[in-house]
Amino acid sequence: MANKYYDVLRAPHQVAFDITNNCNLRCLHCFNSSGENDVISNELSDGEVLHFMEDLASMNLYNVCFCGGETLLRKELMCECIKILKPSGSHCTAVTNGLLANPATIQQLASAGLDGIQFSLDGLRDSHERLRNKVGIFPKVIDAMKYVLNETELRLSIAFTPTSFNVKDFLGVYDLLVDLYKKSNRTTGSDYIDFRLQPLMLLGRAKDNPNIVPTEAQYRWLVQNINEVNLTGKCHPCIDVKWGDPIDHLVRFRDTNYFMDQVSVHANGDIVVSAYLPLVVGNVRKRSLSDY
Repeated sequence: MANKYYDVLRAPHQVAFDITNNCNLRCLHCFNSSGENDVISNELSDGEVLHFMEDLASMNLYNVCFCGGETLLRKELMCECIKILKPSGSHCTAVTNGLLANPATIQQLASAGLDGIQFSLDGLRDSHERLRNKVGIFPKVIDAMKYVLNETELRLSIAFTPTSFNVKDFLGVYDLLVDLYKKSNRTTGSDYIDFRLQPLMLLGRAKDNPNIVPTEAQYRWLVQNINEVNLTGKCHPCIDVKWGDPIDHLVRFRDTNYFMDQVSVHANGDIVVSAYLPLVVGNVRKRSLSDY
């Protein structure tokens, strides 16, 4: 039976697009083995990406997130994509490991119309650099975060992936974010930092590094402390701490005639209902996403 809301819900509200799977890091937990996976040799060309963006713009999406890989390896292309999407009213965000997020690049993205940027901060210095598999990168991420807070109006988000050796850093990272915000040019209460945590996905390189998986006790400690921060009034108004399962919506709405709220598109054009599930339902090289 046709969905009676077809004329209204003609498209997902959100699209996550891997603009590349190339990467300048080899993080131990990377769920899609960025920098080493099979998609890299078959990525959409610049022209194909721009054509895809025109299709997305025609659907007036609420949000388009540029994911990866390391998105800033194709920053010029990403800026062109944003310029296509913004006139349609789409909110545009990007995720990055921060290594290439120098002031000039951040300003270029902001000028193109980027609304928000997410940096990965997986613990304090030792833990972050251990998980990211490279020393010396922690200060670069912190400097990029400071620049975003002080010199732009971009919404800042932080992604923290728990592991067996960084769970203990949660409260330290939270305190760090509070301190960075207080010392910034932002007005407390008028804006905030999204501090996002989710379970470690046992895919890609994470599957090859079972020693980094948190124990059940560590997960319980983490969730307990997240709840304590959020529910006891200890949470600073400038920090919004969120804990969630990225495939939760697939479980919640599995028995309804509900049009998918979000969809992911890989760098080779494959359309999937979740970046974390190997279920390909089409490819934008064959037909437009609006057709699907």
